[in-house]
Amino acid sequence: MSLALVGLTALSLGACGKAPPADIADRLWVAQMPTGPRDQIDAFVVTDVGKYSGGSFYHGSLYRGAHDSFTWTTKAKDRGVIHLLQEQRDVEVRTKPCKPDRGFDQCILLEGDPKKIVRYQSRKRWAIPRKGKSVDVPALIHELSENNEELLF
Repeated sequence: MSLALVGLTALSLGACGKAPPADIADRLWVAQMPTGPRDQIDAFVVTDVGKYSGGSFYHGSLYRGAHDSFTWTTKAKDRGVIHLLQEQRDVEVRTKPCKPDRGFDQCILLEGDPKKIVRYQSRKRWAIPRKGKSVDVPALIHELSENNEELLF
């Protein structure tokens, strides 16, 4: 089975904002790679959906998890405000590049992350192929896993 069932959901969101920074937008980010279906992972995605910028944090395993949807407003090249939709609160975040681990192409530090995860990594081939359209993140992860065996259990 693939990581596709983890339950991330990026919604068409009701708040307008400047586009997320290009270095973090439109790709899947993970704090760690799972080694089995019960491993807990932390992940996020942020993208433009129509005229909105938003995304979702995910924490869980293949079998159980939770997501927290947000809107994104860019304040500067490396800073933004995440508006958590469930809690109706704003969190200022700052992104900084870091050195990726072996097997990853990109690494960021997300200072101020409301989930208290700081370091996320991604791979070039984890780019979201449908920029500007509705994003079904579980389906996206499934599509990405077809060409990335490491996303398969």
